[in-house]
Amino acid sequence: MNDKHFSKGDAIRFGFGQTKKYFGVILPLALIVIIFTAGRTMLDHNAGGRAVDELALSKVLPNDTVKKGVIADLIRNGYFSDKGLRTDKLLNLSSADELDLSEEFEPYRRKIYRYLQIHQYRLPFPQSVYLLLVVVLWGIEMWMGMGLTRMSLQMARDERPVVTELFSEASTLPTYMLASILMGISIIGGFLLFVIPGIFLLVMLQFSGYAVIDERKGPLQALLRSRDLTRGARWNLLAFGGLNLLLNLGGVLCLGIGLLFTIPTSSIALSAVFDHLKSAEDAPEAPAASEPVVNPDDESADPPLSRP
Repeated sequence: MNDKHFSKGDAIRFGFGQTKKYFGVILPLALIVIIFTAGRTMLDHNAGGRAVDELALSKVLPNDTVKKGVIADLIRNGYFSDKGLRTDKLLNLSSADELDLSEEFEPYRRKIYRYLQIHQYRLPFPQSVYLLLVVVLWGIEMWMGMGLTRMSLQMARDERPVVTELFSEASTLPTYMLASILMGISIIGGFLLFVIPGIFLLVMLQFSGYAVIDERKGPLQALLRSRDLTRGARWNLLAFGGLNLLLNLGGVLCLGIGLLFTIPTSSIALSAVFDHLKSAEDAPEAPAASEPVVNPDDESADPPLSRP
């Protein structure tokens, strides 16, 4: 294994340069992702919130004391379960006049009803169909994510991708899903152990998906491959992740439009780092300086220097 050190600044600059070079491909990809995300957001919004949204309730009530009292009253009257989940009584509520409410909260009846409407199911098909759609859309989202990773690798290698490659990884989708589930379980378990182990596992396993997509590894082999690739570079990768986070926060602050540049920049930069770590990990070990190869039949060759 050779040196895995890399320059974070050079990686970001390279990613930005490739983003500018391939922006004609990146822009339609961004539009597809935006349309898909908007459609899924509208679907979830019309399905209604399943649990008490205290933040939304705070916007229609004067203070926290009233808010807590209203929540307790809604639970007591059967609109939410003891765990704060919506009930059939809430789903069947059709007007503010039907709302069962304690007298002390009567002045807020209309506001509370408007709040409860965000929890009502408004889609034109049964909830079982919605749940099926959620699973299907999750699979499509993961499939698209795989395509985006593949295209980021291509742009990092200066290979011009085509938009149709966004859906080019169908054959490896089941493997990628299993690897993602294993990775998620590991990271969540790490975060439950006082956060720091979770951060360590997040850094260590971040290239699992790349191993599935680029090297066709199996689920467990992908996690082990990522562990090997990141060995010796994890502190640098942690700092690099922080730098990418700040970069994309800057994109958000630029009215969100900056994300059109910062997301592909950080993605291509990470792909370039993956290629660098892969080359370093797979390169043969260089012969030790103290053990030069000498042809014993060559009398002109100098004998190896002995160590002091």
